[in-house]
Amino acid sequence: MVDEGRNRQGLRTVLGRVAPGQEDKIKPTIAELNIAELNIAEGEAWRKLKGKAEILLRMVQGQLGTVPASVELKVKAAPVTGIGVWIDAMLDGRSLDEVFPETAH
Repeated sequence: MVDEGRNRQGLRTVLGRVAPGQEDKIKPTIAELNIAELNIAEGEAWRKLKGKAEILLRMVQGQLGTVPASVELKVKAAPVTGIGVWIDAMLDGRSLDEVFPETAH
């Protein structure tokens, strides 16, 4: 917390030198930019997750002809790391039962 307070004061000092009297008007803009950057990163992570899930579901469909609802639900609810592990297992030629042993299909 001390560093955060020091960072805020440092930012205010720099803004005071660059745009005297405008510090309070500029700081919200910087905060908005940080929020926008976080939203962009979150959106990119979501698209990456969705893309990997779609690839995995296509792999399952290619092996079985259809994707069991239980597998589809599990894949769509999984984190990126889980999907990556399942993709690797499918690429290694493992059966659906080996890849999703706890999922009824």
